[in-house]
Amino acid sequence: LQARLDSLQKKLSSAQADIKNSSRQMAELQKANSRLKDEGTKGSARLAQREHLLDSLQDLDRRRETYLKSIADRYRNITNQFRTMSGMLGSNHGQDSGSFSGGALDLIQNAITLSDNDLQHLNDLDARAFRLQKKLEKM
Repeated sequence: LQARLDSLQKKLSSAQADIKNSSRQMAELQKANSRLKDEGTKGSARLAQREHLLDSLQDLDRRRETYLKSIADRYRNITNQFRTMSGMLGSNHGQDSGSFSGGALDLIQNAITLSDNDLQHLNDLDARAFRLQKKLEKM
């Protein structure tokens, strides 16, 4: 009976040691799981921020394309108006050149002013895009 009791005592001690080991392993696993959840949450937040930055960059690119197209269209219009004026001046041999100081010249000056404004907007958008790219690189 004593031998059996000793055997059962050893089994009980062994089972208690196994329970302690299992509890310790479970605590370590819970700690690792918690750490992984935190890292996943931080990763998700960084991913969301990165996606927001990329969306902003795409929006800036679309706006820059619009300004570039506008500048190119105005440049073509100004060039065509100057060619028309040159042709008319050439065909008139310099006579009646005063007629170009009115509406046609105002249109050209207005187009140049608008192009200058578009260039300023384009420079501002370029600076914003540069700042966003730097933020994106730091992530």
